[in-house]
Amino acid sequence: MNERGTPTASEAYKRQQRWEDAAQVYRDISESHPWTRIGLEAPLAIATLYNQHGQPERALEARERAVLTYLNAISMAPTPEAAANARGYLALAYHQLGDRDAAVRTLEELAAMPSGVNQPLVLLSLGSLASERAHHPSATAARTRVEHLSIQLVSN
Repeated sequence: MNERGTPTASEAYKRQQRWEDAAQVYRDISESHPWTRIGLEAPLAIATLYNQHGQPERALEARERAVLTYLNAISMAPTPEAAANARGYLALAYHQLGDRDAAVRTLEELAAMPSGVNQPLVLLSLGSLASERAHHPSATAARTRVEHLSIQLVSN
């Protein structure tokens, strides 16, 4: 990774208040290391950067681009686990956009996957997000599945 392609470079640009350069570092990381944790986090880091520095319109645009990035990543994923990781970030991007229905649907898709998914984390996220709406069926289903997982973990 070159000097501009490191998280340290983005932090340096932020300290210098060079927001566009910091955002470009995140874009470069996302493109060059799409399946790493930092590569998957980068599209939403751009939105956070803009939001923290009083540019809500740019933050909104970055979140919308993040959704497209994650949808593309899911379709191009080299493994089911990589697709699941991208889907988790997609749910987060939808949530940050305020599209809770899309976030819940995405988490439900993740919860239905037979492997490659941290089921307790997905179910807790789904239950938390869905419970924001009174008696949402996904919240009830997620709670039931978490309770079932807890029983399995305790009995093992």
